[in-house]
Amino acid sequence: TGETITTHEFGHSIGLTFHASSLDCEISVIGGDCDINTNGNLYDIMSTGSGDGHFNAVYKDFLGWFDSSQIIETTTWGTYTIQPYETITGIKTLKVPFNGGDYYVEFRRNIGFDSGYSNLDGAMINLRLDRLDIIWVPPHALLIDSNSPGIVLGEGQWFYDEENDILITTLDVTNDYLQVYLG
Repeated sequence: TGETITTHEFGHSIGLTFHASSLDCEISVIGGDCDINTNGNLYDIMSTGSGDGHFNAVYKDFLGWFDSSQIIETTTWGTYTIQPYETITGIKTLKVPFNGGDYYVEFRRNIGFDSGYSNLDGAMINLRLDRLDIIWVPPHALLIDSNSPGIVLGEGQWFYDEENDILITTLDVTNDYLQVYLG
């Protein structure tokens, strides 16, 4: 729609020069044979412009749209609770730094800007990579799509980055929160 295209182009005008892409790594995540799918994050308005979704957590953090109380930045193992984007208060993203970038864990519900999406019952993980061979300013966000189990990690499903020894497991999903384990 016209509103969607306008919002997408507005994103470019405020500094989001890259489209929201996805990283398809089949079973081996990060360090394996991964393909970058330009415009592959169909849950983000900065993808093809075909959806009405929010900007992803990487972009919202870059733009300064999160209050410092809405981000947990940690490498400490433990259980963390994230509230949906569409609510006003609470933690909106878990930021997990590693040597070379950050993982952003976010929780979206099919209400508000995301009302046109289904299958949002779990964690979505976006990757922001530091690039030494190219200057990526602003950060280029890549939605992790391991195809096993898929883009959204439901209860009991996990993502593991063997190279950086980072495990993210979805423990519980309700309408009000997402609970993940970082190990």
